[in-house]
Amino acid sequence: MASKRRNMFHKNKKQETGFRCSDASYVCHHCDYRAGSSDDMRRHMRQHRGQFVFVQVQGCDGEDVDLRDRAKKRKRAYTRKEIFLCGQCDYKTNRQSYLKLHERVHTGEKPFSCDQCDYRTVQFGNLTRHKIVHTGERPFLCDQCDYRAGRLSDMTKHKKIHTGEKPFMCDQCDYRAGSFSRLTGHMIVHTGEKPFLCDECDYRAGRVDDLRRHKVVHARHKPYTCDQCDYGAGRLCDLAKHRMIHTGEKPYLCDRCDYRAGRSGDLTKHKRVHQVKKVFECERCDYRAGRASELTKHKRVHAVDKMCD
Repeated sequence: MASKRRNMFHKNKKQETGFRCSDASYVCHHCDYRAGSSDDMRRHMRQHRGQFVFVQVQGCDGEDVDLRDRAKKRKRAYTRKEIFLCGQCDYKTNRQSYLKLHERVHTGEKPFSCDQCDYRTVQFGNLTRHKIVHTGERPFLCDQCDYRAGRLSDMTKHKKIHTGEKPFMCDQCDYRAGSFSRLTGHMIVHTGEKPFLCDECDYRAGRVDDLRRHKVVHARHKPYTCDQCDYGAGRLCDLAKHRMIHTGEKPYLCDRCDYRAGRSGDLTKHKRVHQVKKVFECERCDYRAGRASELTKHKRVHAVDKMCD
């Protein structure tokens, strides 16, 4: 009697799951889709409905079969026998669908596109998260304040404000941060690094926020104007530096090569070229480069010489 009730239950729920007893594969009753595991079928069925129901049915031999147990056994066998390898790198997986998704890394294929901007992505889930930018939707609510977030990761960061959690520690002082980005910003205190340069004067900042605040100084009042373009400066010395663009004057010289610059900031940027460890060597001369692309450009000199010979 219990077996009959189970069979009736399966009949009533036939539209909510799918299976075929002869070879234990899963068949969708809404379309022609077939799946090798219950997990694959569950994901597929969400396209037709929001839920997937596992039921206990009667097998081919007349015995009751739990589809979840069958799925687990089939999944283990599938994992042992089926390994899909990428032909372009060392990636391997036990699911062909995962391999197809991975291969887009090499092909550059981005089939999912936003209908409101030029954004394209490899995965549908990424597109769904992106669309929040246009809709302004913020489905994640903080249970301790009124804060709302569009992404779960943003909510996770926010909650550290309430918990006081600061897992990121500075290895040079007692400073602790709630996020890695904040710790990175703090480390500038120890290194003295100031990578953000003002394009109107010699000011350098360790953080982009500091540079943004500094630029307000230039935006407020610019009494000194260039007579050759629309440039305006807050200081006369800044205007003098700007005019070098028109005159072609380059008073700042590099002490390690023939490079010349019109602004000290440009010279500072250039000097980083010399600070980079040069590991790429030319096999035809003593030239060394910090990047492979620079060595490739250099080799053209020898190619031209060979043609002339």
